[in-house]
Amino acid sequence: MSPETSKVIAFAGKGGTGKTTTAALTIRALVRAGLTPVLGVDADPNSCLGEMLGAGETRTIGQAREKFADSKMELPAGVSKETIFQMMMSEIIVEKKGWDLLVMGRPEGPGCYCFANNILRKFLESLGGNYRYVVIDHEAGMEHLSRHNTGRADFLFIVAEPDVTSLRAARRIKDLTAELGLVIGRSALVLNMTRGGGGIDDENVRKELEDSTLEVAAEIPYDENLARAEISKTSFLDLPDDLAAVKAAQKLYKIII
Repeated sequence: MSPETSKVIAFAGKGGTGKTTTAALTIRALVRAGLTPVLGVDADPNSCLGEMLGAGETRTIGQAREKFADSKMELPAGVSKETIFQMMMSEIIVEKKGWDLLVMGRPEGPGCYCFANNILRKFLESLGGNYRYVVIDHEAGMEHLSRHNTGRADFLFIVAEPDVTSLRAARRIKDLTAELGLVIGRSALVLNMTRGGGGIDDENVRKELEDSTLEVAAEIPYDENLARAEISKTSFLDLPDDLAAVKAAQKLYKIII
């Protein structure tokens, strides 16, 4: 499959809104439906996606870079940067049945993500097309968008809680994608941790939602079962189909297929 036919699904949003949870539920839906292979990309320095998916011990791009830098290895003459790149990828890619995981990790210097972003971009350009779907869990906030580390996304799901502050952050993210001229096929909002059977009762929240002009792709209710799964380190891939949050996330799955 070529990069042109793979679909990139990106999740962004204010910290604490449940981006990683929503990304993990989306990967679960794709894998359970047999729409594989799927690549999960944990681009958040507070790496949690692997834990939610039951990936086990993971290495990161940042760790691999430090290992190569600290080893000061003498490479044979003629060894290309591409060869080094492939060596790094073989160390950090987690390979599972139907899905793989790539973790960026923390920056190698104070506030510097240049290396990790360049490696991620290069990987997606050269090998991302081997996957049917690429699901990216971005870091909190909007910095990742200003660094252009994704390049493109067929779907950008901005995750927000149903409150004014979270929705204003979602609107800023949407506006920033337009200002930066990012290639986004479709942007939509995911309202996460809703309560009371869905719907927006607060007038201020309703107005903020209307002003954002963001399409609501799904409302995912608060579900204690997800918190229990995280505490017990149960893979989200093994969650039962009848959980409220799992069923709500199927709306995203139906949008992207």
